[in-house]
Amino acid sequence: MNETPGVAFVAFTTDSPHHSRGDVHLADLARTLRRAGCPSRLFQVHVAANDTPETERRVQRLLERIAATGCRWAVFHEVWTPELARRLHEAGVRVVEMRSHTFAPALFADEHRLLLEVSGGDTRPALDDSDLVEVIGGAATRPVTAVDLRIQQACSFKRTLADNPFYRDLLDNPTVAAHRGCAYCLNAQPSSDLGAAEDVAERILERIRADRQAFPQLDTFWMTFAETFYDALAVAFRKHRDDAAWRGITLAMQCRPDVIARRAADIEALAAGAAACGTLLRIAVVGFENFSPREILVLNRGAAPEDLDSAAVTLNRWTAHPPTGLLAAGFTPSFILFTPWTRPEDLDLNLERIAAHGLWQANIERLRLGPATPAFEKARRDGLVVDGPVRAATHPNGYLSEREIRFADPAVASVSAGFERLRPLAPNEQPELLAGVLAAVRAAADPTALDWEGVAGAWTELGAAARGS
Repeated sequence: MNETPGVAFVAFTTDSPHHSRGDVHLADLARTLRRAGCPSRLFQVHVAANDTPETERRVQRLLERIAATGCRWAVFHEVWTPELARRLHEAGVRVVEMRSHTFAPALFADEHRLLLEVSGGDTRPALDDSDLVEVIGGAATRPVTAVDLRIQQACSFKRTLADNPFYRDLLDNPTVAAHRGCAYCLNAQPSSDLGAAEDVAERILERIRADRQAFPQLDTFWMTFAETFYDALAVAFRKHRDDAAWRGITLAMQCRPDVIARRAADIEALAAGAAACGTLLRIAVVGFENFSPREILVLNRGAAPEDLDSAAVTLNRWTAHPPTGLLAAGFTPSFILFTPWTRPEDLDLNLERIAAHGLWQANIERLRLGPATPAFEKARRDGLVVDGPVRAATHPNGYLSEREIRFADPAVASVSAGFERLRPLAPNEQPELLAGVLAAVRAAADPTALDWEGVAGAWTELGAAARGS
């Protein structure tokens, strides 16, 4: 039997706490392959801040280490750059992408297909986890303190587009017709059923234990699509209350507001179970996304405005009076307020509800469009997609292959341009900034002629003068 070729999983990290975890959760797939006797490891490449030459040296070091360790596969969620993909391909290394297919010769595969392809379905004597993670970076590389807790899950929201009038004209497209979930989501197709809660509970604890060994300073596990974990975590907390793996960690949840509205009591009970184990449950991000009924259809979110209101009330209650084991204070309300079809009145409604609930810490984004989603296809047919990829890695949950959009409403286009340009100057006052930009556009005789660069320059000068006074 031929020796199984090695597999390199690659994760890029930065000094930013928000992006530091990168894709280091791929270490779990490397661990899975080792248990099947397939040589594999995670290469954590730390991007040098504001030092392109050093980053290039580290990428070169990655290529050298992949060759030296005999890896014939290189696995990314999305390959870092086309140049890196090309160099791996020319060296005879098979590139695999798992989230977006940005390099044509790459194998585009989910976890099941990946494991089958690289192992050939064979089972060999298991390998241990020594040297599972290799860090390529300087001595001051920020240690991994957070990792995504991913166990082959996808979002639990699986509503089709069949009853959504906004997408009715796209149902002749088989890909669109088969879509299940939010109209912009790449995690809509896989089943969110992880199996029996008792079995998943064991996998969660095993994963936490193994990751804490691989990353000694790890203290936070992020749970995207948190609701898919609730039942299994309740079992795990009950069955393994005294297990040391729980102690001192935080489970940070990214939550749907309609789930909070529906399962608030379950979340409180789960937090109490976590506290009994020495674990903190934290509400980290809540995806409100949009209060406008029009835009809810555009996003195919399935969360009614009254669900969003109910969730906001619950979150404010938890912030003021924290249940045992639950931290809600400081959570980020996430909003997608700019889509290609947004109207000024949609922005007005959202700003009114943000103010009503005091969601001033909101993070406001425009819709991130990646190919193979209903929102992308709708925008493409409406002539609202700009050809070519846009800013790589501008959003931690976005697509490296995301596309720039046009706006059907010229006033909204000006609001978006102003907000995007000025947001770096007021990152913690985004609702207030958006309200000001919207007012300026409404007051302008010609919104398209507004000089946002000039406004940003004047703002910077005023700030510098104030600091110098």
